[in-house]
Amino acid sequence: VLVPASTGINMSEYEVLRAVGTPKKFTDPGFANRGAAVRFIEAKAGKVASVEVDYNAEIMVGIEELKFFCRSGKQYSDAQNNNDRFGYVIATGKTVQTAIERCRTALQHVKIAMEDRHE
Repeated sequence: VLVPASTGINMSEYEVLRAVGTPKKFTDPGFANRGAAVRFIEAKAGKVASVEVDYNAEIMVGIEELKFFCRSGKQYSDAQNNNDRFGYVIATGKTVQTAIERCRTALQHVKIAMEDRHE
């Protein structure tokens, strides 16, 4: 999602054209030159009580993808590697800074509540 969102390049098409000796140049008209950013939602130890998303976050300008891997009622441990994430958001903008700000804004609409460990 990140490469086509920021460049407009379909990597599968690009690789096929490259394999047959006619690759498109990245300077060809039609290629985008936008900023892109991804921000991850790091896993926390404990049981997820609820996942709430204001779905307006998904339709915000520049939000390309908002994805969750966590589920209510499931037990998680602290993040140990890059696979231990609750989710992520990918955004684009005229600049990288704009894309980063869009990610941050979208994540403000995400609430992942953990069960109280004393229950």
